[in-house]
Amino acid sequence: MKELTHASVAELSALLSKKEVSAKEIAQAYLDKIEDKKSLNAFLDVRPEVTLKEVGTELSEEEINQMILKKLKPDGLINSDEKAYRGMDRDFEKSSDVIPVTLKKDQTPAAGSKVANAEEFDVITRFAREKLREIGREIYDGNVAVNPIKNNKIDSCAYCAFQAICRYDSRIPGFSERSFNGDNKEDVLDKMRTQIAAAEHKACYGDNNIKP
Repeated sequence: MKELTHASVAELSALLSKKEVSAKEIAQAYLDKIEDKKSLNAFLDVRPEVTLKEVGTELSEEEINQMILKKLKPDGLINSDEKAYRGMDRDFEKSSDVIPVTLKKDQTPAAGSKVANAEEFDVITRFAREKLREIGREIYDGNVAVNPIKNNKIDSCAYCAFQAICRYDSRIPGFSERSFNGDNKEDVLDKMRTQIAAAEHKACYGDNNIKP
């Protein structure tokens, strides 16, 4: 069997349907994967969608290849340490075609670059680890509530392989969507730190209000 963390959503869905794996085992596999990676340099997502309409009929082969390369450029966060981003694209001088990083004249990431330092990556990793624990506990407890998130950039239902199961429809009374307002990076990181501290306090002292 393919390693669970390398399987696609469709493959995981098939395994669940055949009862060859449980949701708890999938959650644990991803948790173990994060536990193994104590130091990460990037969180990247690639969604290569190039339509014929976008390509057009009057573009040269080189222009089409450049468009495809641009579409293949991953989005996400890169470690702001030079060794990290140079390890992913060694040759770029100003704007990388491979990672979401643009350099200033002094060769440090410009303001528009999607970068985070080592401490911020640690916060994100710890938050993801705790969120996986939380999701795993909810799955184990039988919480399968339909709870999608949507805004002008995110639609968690758009490519969901489980639509036929959950039957979510915003037109039906009782169904609702969570909204995400796109806070800036510092606000998001502060919220992560707060949730991590609360989770660690609960792990040590339970649900009571005893201060450490």
